[in-house]
Amino acid sequence: MKILGGSYQETCEVPGSDVVVGSGLRAAGAIAEVAMPTLHTAVDGIFQVEVELAAGGLHVELSWVERDKPVGFHYFTPISRPTISGPQAVADALHVEGDVVLAFGMVECGERAVDCRRLVIDPQRPQDSSRLDLGPYRHEQLALVCNSSEIRALGSGVGGVPDLV
Repeated sequence: MKILGGSYQETCEVPGSDVVVGSGLRAAGAIAEVAMPTLHTAVDGIFQVEVELAAGGLHVELSWVERDKPVGFHYFTPISRPTISGPQAVADALHVEGDVVLAFGMVECGERAVDCRRLVIDPQRPQDSSRLDLGPYRHEQLALVCNSSEIRALGSGVGGVPDLV
């Protein structure tokens, strides 16, 4: 399985923690024992070694491109809304091909292309979900993983969407 997603520094004040994770790395680690995933992600020079070590420790194959600056999520508590550092980061082009691709929205700007039979996508855009840009994503089957507010935003103007959530 191919996973397209973020690898970010996440810090928390209470309880204190400082780790390199992100949705892409978490998902790849979660399925590593059963699916032998390849994580396609963007990293910067500051965290490259940490991401490589984390992926290796999780038995995840890593394919990465460079981004121009660090990206991180900083929480006061694990359930607090984070502040995001590096929201203007730009990543080199990410191209993923495979039978099944799990794709997450990423903080970094940059070209992303996917060519697969089955695409599962979690846009992770709670602040800007009015439009889902699948860009150059080619797929035969598509599944969206969204929360209720994302569904409502994506379905605005579509009859019956509020009744689905």
